Amino acid sequence: PRDADTDNDELSDYAEVAIHGTNPRNADTDGDGMPDAWELANNLNPLEDDASGDPDGDGLANDQEFDYGTNPQAADPDGDGLNDYQEAVTYGTDPFDADSDDDGLNDYQEVVTHGTNPLAADTDGDGLSDKWEVDSSLDPRDETGDNGASGDPDGDGLTNLEELGTRTNPLVADTDG
Repeated sequence: PRDADTDNDELSDYAEVAIHGTNPRNADTDGDGMPDAWELANNLNPLEDDASGDPDGDGLANDQEFDYGTNPQAADPDGDGLNDYQEAVTYGTDPFDADSDDDGLNDYQEVVTHGTNPLAADTDGDGLSDKWEVDSSLDPRDETGDNGASGDPDGDGLTNLEELGTRTNPLVADTDG
């Protein structure tokens, strides 16, 4: 009687009984693996086994959304164009971080547009960031020849790595004209 939250689920016993109709002695009244408070905070029903539901249509069931810490009502919380399932399961990226490798390309651009790794700022490992290579019209998936760090596609005597360091265009021999 002296404990306002008997099951320690962040819902008071009063709120559980009088407002939500949940069991104040069981943090997961419906036994679906998701705590009552989490279900209520995410507009789910703590009195119904809705673990397999997918209200946002992102491919993650509600219990998976709970496990990943994502919102079952928002398919793409970071707004990068990839839904929670694609980010968390397929690519292993953070569904709340639009640019998982902080290279300046969002995860959607990396995966869908450029075919680069959203978890590596330098997909091909040549010392040139994916973003710089994309902006310079080089292939961020190819570390050889003109696309690599030692390449010189404009023939000006500066390697791509040197062009990066001097902030010049690797495709134009006389960048400043």
